[in-house]
Amino acid sequence: MTLEEILNSLAVAETNVSEMRECQLRAVMEQTKKLLSSDDWSDEDMQFLQLVYKMLDAVDLRLHIYAEWLRETLEKMDNDN
Repeated sequence: MTLEEILNSLAVAETNVSEMRECQLRAVMEQTKKLLSSDDWSDEDMQFLQLVYKMLDAVDLRLHIYAEWLRETLEKMDNDN
């Protein structure tokens, strides 16, 4: 891979991660919150939904860290050129 291809790939990855985090992941988290507010779930189902929400939150954090790393790497590579 050439440097230009690497930079393009990093830029595409950063955009995709940011969009995933801001759009789809947020929508799923909001829908899960709505499900959690319902009184129609058994205790077991409620525990499962709470676990899913915690996992979504962890994914959000990891995506945030990855996006930051991508952004910093792009800036560093840009400054080096």
